Amino acid sequence: MNAKKKPRSSWTWNNLQFGTNLLEKEEELGRRSLLYSLLMLVMNQFVPGLDKSKGMYFLFIKSEAKTLGGLLARPVLTSYYKSSYSRQRPYDPYTNYTSPNETILCSDSYQSMYSQILCGLCVKAAKFF
Repeated sequence: MNAKKKPRSSWTWNNLQFGTNLLEKEEELGRRSLLYSLLMLVMNQFVPGLDKSKGMYFLFIKSEAKTLGGLLARPVLTSYYKSSYSRQRPYDPYTNYTSPNETILCSDSYQSMYSQILCGLCVKAAKFF
């Protein structure tokens, strides 16, 4: 009995999922974003007022590489920050960053860090004037 295997639309290796369609990727990004928001709610219990001001977070993207098979390989956070889900996210007091998206998406990590520090200092200085 020779049963034909159905071709899989996606496969997983080392907890990374490949071959998913765009809708599944957007849903996954939504779930990860929701999980992060829940994390911030728990942190707010121990750090009162966390949702009352902007947070200075150092967020970076990493370089992308093509595999021998031609697939684009990059870290999950890089995928998230480059997605439309991150760039067009609705207002959330826990993701109210001092840096604009362009500073996070800078591929040079030194320039990205410098501009994120500069933006954070400008926001802090603006509160005093």
